[in-house]
Amino acid sequence: MREAPDEDLLIFATSQRRSLVTYNVRDFQLLMADWHRAGKHHSGIIFVSEKSVSQKRVGPLVRALKKLLDTAPRSPDWLADHGLFLK
Repeated sequence: MREAPDEDLLIFATSQRRSLVTYNVRDFQLLMADWHRAGKHHSGIIFVSEKSVSQKRVGPLVRALKKLLDTAPRSPDWLADHGLFLK
């Protein structure tokens, strides 16, 4: 799905009730705003900055995601219709 259009990725993630993790901050922020205006719902978007977590190394990304999940609310829909930046 690496080459799929951004909206198709968000549609697929939402259909699976999964949050989407992306380094493509600009495009997905715009898409999230478009969906909000259109009244569409998604399961959440986790934005990752190359400045905080390199794309070249998966280990730090996994650790940062684990830390986020360990501290997240236990509700399965805690990130629904929201976006957040991974630290």
